[in-house]
Amino acid sequence: MEACGLIQTAKSLWNRNPLVHITLSCLGLNLMSLVEAQCWLQLLLGTLNCLGRWRMLLEQFRRLCFR
Repeated sequence: MEACGLIQTAKSLWNRNPLVHITLSCLGLNLMSLVEAQCWLQLLLGTLNCLGRWRMLLEQFRRLCFR
């Protein structure tokens, strides 16, 4: 089964990672299915990762242009 780019396997980090389950339950995401919650969490992490990369690129661009 694949959902939102996540491949579900028995050894998946999502299945055995208590931090993910604690985070989902604290956010109230336990009301939705685990697959849907995983999709939202992956989207959030991907967005944060993308923003971090853009920030690094902007800092490098500033260094090159404003020496």
